Amino acid sequence: MAGMPAATARTLATSRPSPKDLAKLRAMPAFRKLKELFRRGGNLRKPRNGRLSEGSDGYKKGWEVRILCEESEIGSLRSLIEGLGMKPGRAYRKYGARYVQPIYGRGAVELFAGA
Repeated sequence: MAGMPAATARTLATSRPSPKDLAKLRAMPAFRKLKELFRRGGNLRKPRNGRLSEGSDGYKKGWEVRILCEESEIGSLRSLIEGLGMKPGRAYRKYGARYVQPIYGRGAVELFAGA
């Protein structure tokens, strides 16, 4: 991944990135484009501690960024996500002809939450 230090990408994918790493990522053109798409139709999902005891059948406990997009945008959206060192989830249809492109992980949520 061009321009992205390997340690920064690894931190984002596996844990909580430092404020310095978040600032580097937010300054990248790929993130600015993702942020535009996120603001057009996106949301964040964070786990609620009170519900974690329900187990995996009753409560999905992961961290997730959801970006709403058209089917034609999925390929370029995935490329932007991968360019930032994140692994995109499988896009799925929702809201008729619109799709949701998920990005999983606490680091991804924190990146979008502060932008």
